[in-house]
Amino acid sequence: FRGASSLRYDKKSYGFRIYNDKSTENESHAAFFDFENNEDWILDALYIDQSKLRNKTSFELWQSMGDAENHVSIESRYVELFMNNNALGLYAFTEDFTARLLDLNGSSVLYKGTDNSEATHFEELPHKAPLSSKWGDWQQKYPKPSETIVWDDFQALNELVITADDADFKANIGQQIDLDNIIDYFLLVNLCSAYDNIGKNWCFLKRNSTDKFIIVPWDLDATWGRDATGDFYASQIIQTNKLFNRLIDLNPEDFNFRLQTRWYNLRKDQFSMQNLSRLFGNNFDLLREYNVETLELRKWDIPMNLSAEERYINAWIEKRLVVLDEKFN
Repeated sequence: FRGASSLRYDKKSYGFRIYNDKSTENESHAAFFDFENNEDWILDALYIDQSKLRNKTSFELWQSMGDAENHVSIESRYVELFMNNNALGLYAFTEDFTARLLDLNGSSVLYKGTDNSEATHFEELPHKAPLSSKWGDWQQKYPKPSETIVWDDFQALNELVITADDADFKANIGQQIDLDNIIDYFLLVNLCSAYDNIGKNWCFLKRNSTDKFIIVPWDLDATWGRDATGDFYASQIIQTNKLFNRLIDLNPEDFNFRLQTRWYNLRKDQFSMQNLSRLFGNNFDLLREYNVETLELRKWDIPMNLSAEERYINAWIEKRLVVLDEKFN
């Protein structure tokens, strides 16, 4: 089973791993559909999301914003799941971030925020030094904690953001983190108002010891006008934390001009209302082809109205763009 709070729902999300035999000691990998070879896979239940497509569409948008190296993404597709001859309804068959998928090596590191807290919002350093796989609400994902514990570079980044004086921060932040990547991430999470992805559900990746950190998104389902419970979410709120605030306040390496210019260029293409409506429309059309409203109601007693949800998302985006045009222009 996958998830935390979602485990209380009848419809579960699953992960599975590939093995060469039933002993589960000899790990292997496989390719499904047109995806890359991988050893870990996800079956996302899509239980709360009334559109069933927020996470999928958000990753497609992120992927369209730049090259694959700096816009690390996952692929997913819709399936109907049967387990032991029992029909379980609609799922998203999704890639998982593994060392194989991310092309990690012996000098790579990857850390994930596991909860929204002062630590993962870069407001306060965790009280204890990092000695295990967890440091406050940060978790080391790679290298495998069973093999080695390494926090040096990420601890240095945290100390720079949280405790360094303004001059030190301004002089050095561009050496530790890729500013173009963080600009794109900041604009993405604000476009879709991903309040759950500026502390929890974001990863910091460094592929080599000489590289800068880049941000890798995760679980973009509490977005586009609904929260993690499926309730309506306002279109006026700016999503930020101390890292973003210091970048804007101190303007290292002309950060604000680059932020404004990037917003202007994205609004002409990827962030245009026409393109966003098209991305969502394509996935809504897929779901209608699969007759998912009947499928989910029959199995899980989940009432769905895809047309109403599509209208809601489009109306929410229109209001959101007005707010963000004023903010970033």
